[in-house]
Amino acid sequence: MRQVPWRFDIDQFHNPYFFYGIEEYESWLQETGFKVNRLELVPKDMTHPGKAGLLGWIRTTWMPITQQISKDKQEDFINRFVDRYLERFPLDEQGLVHVQMVRLEVDAIKNSTL
Repeated sequence: MRQVPWRFDIDQFHNPYFFYGIEEYESWLQETGFKVNRLELVPKDMTHPGKAGLLGWIRTTWMPITQQISKDKQEDFINRFVDRYLERFPLDEQGLVHVQMVRLEVDAIKNSTL
């Protein structure tokens, strides 16, 4: 998506999201006094109702990314991104858009310090 209309807006982009592995999460939990029973990154198939659903999700959750683009270009960026996504991953038979996600699942108990 580094096309001319927004290239200068996102060249200095810094991603505010972080994606860590199991080892980091486990270490942080243990360092803060938790006993980890289960810690898992679980693949998840997120679905959106058609193109409009995906557009809405991008508008409401990608703000740290879209705010790096000047206001007058944001809607064009979002629309072009969604169009390109749907070229690669078309709607299914029910008209749903699928987005592969990963969910962090934790079962941990705080160690008591009696």
